[in-house]
Amino acid sequence: TGWLHSCRASLLGSPCNRPDASLMAARPHENARWRPQVLQTFLTGLREGLEAALVVSILLTFLVRAERRDRIAALWGGVGMAILLSFGFGAVLHFTSASMSFEAQEAFGGFLSIVAVGFVTWMVFWMKRASRTIKGDLHGKMEAALKLGAAGVFLAALLAVGREGLE
Repeated sequence: TGWLHSCRASLLGSPCNRPDASLMAARPHENARWRPQVLQTFLTGLREGLEAALVVSILLTFLVRAERRDRIAALWGGVGMAILLSFGFGAVLHFTSASMSFEAQEAFGGFLSIVAVGFVTWMVFWMKRASRTIKGDLHGKMEAALKLGAAGVFLAALLAVGREGLE
């Protein structure tokens, strides 16, 4: 299970038995296998963050052009809540897997990988179909949200950004 598992366990109250640098140098293969995962996670987060920023900029531009600056605070409130929910969901996944056995972690990771592939595949087909009309769709949803008031704008931002965060 290695020192990483014991450090995860330290979050639950047991001490972290991290090896010193000489032990790490003696086992470089343990460090090397984490590098691709970190890069992959970083690139995925970067891509989803850019997509969320694009959605927010479209919604924000719509509110400014529609001269509804009074609803910008509700938009940012929805964005903030979506970010908090995304981090919370990530924390639940992380701490759930940290308390599992190695075999259960592998099964959990495999299941989540299959779910992620399903999401990405669905998004590819959805983007192909909706790429030309995404701006119009978002504007239509924001017009409907404006009719509901600040709560509608908050909910529209929450759902639009939350979807990107959960991916």
